[in-house]
Amino acid sequence: MEWKKILVDDYLSLILFKDIVYTLKIKDPVLLERIVIETAKFSTQRFSYVSLSKRMDANRETIKLYLYYLSVSMLVFVSDIYSKNRKAMERSEKKIYFWE
Repeated sequence: MEWKKILVDDYLSLILFKDIVYTLKIKDPVLLERIVIETAKFSTQRFSYVSLSKRMDANRETIKLYLYYLSVSMLVFVSDIYSKNRKAMERSEKKIYFWE
């Protein structure tokens, strides 16, 4: 079982540090890693950028940008809660999922 954890950790490190951090020139790779760990804990649950930024003690726009990077890297998927009102949909809480 230990080798599976090592394999997952190595895979995550390769994606985060070699693909995302290096390619996109991330200024705070430690924050990016903390976001991945935090979102893994709360996968499939509702969250808001404001609450996540408070938990991470980071700027909301930085959190939003880093989650976008994780999304385009196909590591996570951020889903909006449906509403007929587009503004309400943008302001509402989101759900985050990890790609398997």
